[in-house]
Amino acid sequence: MTHRCGKWFVDERESERTIQVAKRLGIWGMPLELKRELSMNGGRIVLRPPYDLQESLGLKGNEAALLCKIGKMRVLLELL
Repeated sequence: MTHRCGKWFVDERESERTIQVAKRLGIWGMPLELKRELSMNGGRIVLRPPYDLQESLGLKGNEAALLCKIGKMRVLLELL
């Protein structure tokens, strides 16, 4: 499915099926959902990624990112 931001997304059922297959094959490693609290810093909302995700992506804190709203309560974050 293509969203209005021009990106392609897998629907929820297909995504869940993919996760189940990956778990069965033993190749499911990192969780897709990581609960994080939002905080305020200088009047702006901040989301801090977990350290292991930061390390595995090699984030330094100066990367550009694209945020895309999906539906009412979902956001996609893509590093550019």
